Amino acid sequence: RPTMAAIDEEERLRLLAEVAQLHDAGQHQQIIARIERVNGHREDYVMAGLLARAYVNYADSSKSSFNQLHQTAVDLLAPFEQEGADELEETGQSSGEEPRARDDASVGADTDSSVKGVALYWLDRLDEAMPRLRRACELDPADKAFSQLAENCAREITDKTTVIPITTKTITEHLDSREATYAFHEDGAVCMMFSVGHYWFSAAPEDNNVSLLARIETPASLDLRSALVEVCNDWNSRTRWPKTSVYVNDDGKVFVYAEMHLTLNGGMTRATLSTNIDRFVSTSQQFFTHVGERFPSLAYSPEE
Repeated sequence: RPTMAAIDEEERLRLLAEVAQLHDAGQHQQIIARIERVNGHREDYVMAGLLARAYVNYADSSKSSFNQLHQTAVDLLAPFEQEGADELEETGQSSGEEPRARDDASVGADTDSSVKGVALYWLDRLDEAMPRLRRACELDPADKAFSQLAENCAREITDKTTVIPITTKTITEHLDSREATYAFHEDGAVCMMFSVGHYWFSAAPEDNNVSLLARIETPASLDLRSALVEVCNDWNSRTRWPKTSVYVNDDGKVFVYAEMHLTLNGGMTRATLSTNIDRFVSTSQQFFTHVGERFPSLAYSPEE
């Protein structure tokens, strides 16, 4: 851990100017290193806000630290929650007045609105993020990134709270949002082909059910049935989804299936549907890939 140094007001102003230059250059990790070395930076409204902004900008969704970096930003700003609201009111910027020169108070209020809103959004704390993102849009109406994030946040809140009918149409609307290619089976199910499986999604409104079914399209020989049953049982004992099974048709061909059935007596939201379809597809593909590695003759590609 670096040694923390105390700085006077003149040094503080120089540091803030340096941070502004580093921010413009996209050097967010350097900002973190510089501010973290300053004694009392967590008690300094502006410095804590700029550090939180650097943590948010440094976060990369491909890294395991993504959520932790956003949580650190939220924690840095938490002590200033009321102060930021008070300062924003005092500057007059929340009432539609012409913005004044950006002093410490306005910089702090701006940072609290935008940075904390972004961090809370990525932490999936949407109800908390929404008012802050709206405030950030008011502070900087020209910033399209904040307006887009606010729109996304509002849509996701709606998706998580609005009950929608259990129909085939709601399934295809989800697939359309993913720009997926699909067709309709003769029984009305929505079907799709992936590199390692054939999928069917169907809705039964009268029973409040959605059924998700998939199989490896290449059949196995009958002598592999016992080994495939063992693989399925092992998978089912170790995982929650999908549930897997082996089926022998009338021609003696052996197929490996994955399935998930949703009973939605209380209705469903778009978030419920999308989460379960995405989860089913991703975990089924993991299972089918696992089977293909164990039994290369079952490895399947629709291009073949």
